[in-house]
Amino acid sequence: MEPPSYRYFIKNALLLGIPIALQSLLMSSLGFVDSLMISQLGTEEVAAAGIGARIFWVSIVLVWGLGSGMGILLAQYWGANDIKGLKRYLALVRWLHKVWPSYVS
Repeated sequence: MEPPSYRYFIKNALLLGIPIALQSLLMSSLGFVDSLMISQLGTEEVAAAGIGARIFWVSIVLVWGLGSGMGILLAQYWGANDIKGLKRYLALVRWLHKVWPSYVS
């Protein structure tokens, strides 16, 4: 069996990368769009929206970091065929993703 071609790799990388890049662009433009909409109200309102956007961004980064780290550990459990550890850790992941949003809000 011959290895996959370079064209195959680029196609799959773009199929995965374009939605991720689009999502990142939309998330990063959230503060800009908020500022545009609120700029008509006044400077204090824009400052308040900026503070709120910063808090939202920090919470999103923390959830993304937790999800990424936990995904790596879950993949290791899966690769080791440790179903008991996988279930235990998956329960922890689900619990953290339920508790964290209620803590932030």
